[in-house]
Amino acid sequence: MSAILVLTSLSGCKFFGDVLHNEPLAAKVGSHELTLAALQEAIPDGLMPEDSAAFAERYIQAWARDMLLMDRAEKNLSKEEKDVTAQLEDYRRTLLNHRYEQKYIAEHLDSLVTREEIEDYYAANKEKFRLQNPVVKAYYFNISPRSKELQTILSGMDSKKESQRAEADTLMRTASMRFVDYSENWVDAYVLAREFNTDVVTLLSSRKKEWIRLSDGLGHDNVAYLIDYVPDGSYAPVDYCAKRIEEIILSARKHALSTEFETKLIEDALESEQLIIY
Repeated sequence: MSAILVLTSLSGCKFFGDVLHNEPLAAKVGSHELTLAALQEAIPDGLMPEDSAAFAERYIQAWARDMLLMDRAEKNLSKEEKDVTAQLEDYRRTLLNHRYEQKYIAEHLDSLVTREEIEDYYAANKEKFRLQNPVVKAYYFNISPRSKELQTILSGMDSKKESQRAEADTLMRTASMRFVDYSENWVDAYVLAREFNTDVVTLLSSRKKEWIRLSDGLGHDNVAYLIDYVPDGSYAPVDYCAKRIEEIILSARKHALSTEFETKLIEDALESEQLIIY
């Protein structure tokens, strides 16, 4: 089926259909019909036209394969083999149980993790947070080596005078071809290395005090000013681990609620004599 035709259909033209069908179709397998509306609903928003066409074609192929396989199964399996009542009931029970348990957890979960809790967990489990890669806080910018502002930036960032540092900071942001601020949050050194289109070893071996400066091969320099740096093998800064620790704490709370849910369920049933164990 042509992907271009699929897109044309999606824009309002009928694909095909029978005289008894008022809704335009995208595909048909025996008695099974895939409407254009259903196909359009399946296509994610924001795709480029060519990507939408490719997705639509893959979706139709997958749908057709499922329908053909189901028809073959209906034809070739015995009545007993086609009886899936028990499996469907098991699946329904499992699905409902899971949904109810998740609802209980959502209603009882304390989702607020305080800074104190994060720091306490970090202190008690510090060995879990050794860095495999260096992490940095930095400014990155790309600038012409002939730029008159470059020397002002280099000298200004090293200055002890606040006014000169402020001027250098402004010039980094306004006089460069590209500027990225990594100063607020710790990032893996590999993130910074990607800005330089190089590896971490090359990046860090080019470091001179707080500065890293390498040609981009296109007539400009990639420059980074390191505000802070922690080498691999060291304990990670707690801020760098905070999100991970928060997820660990919340996961532990969910597990505790799940255990509580199951225990309370049995205890209540025993107390009310809804559950009797002989």
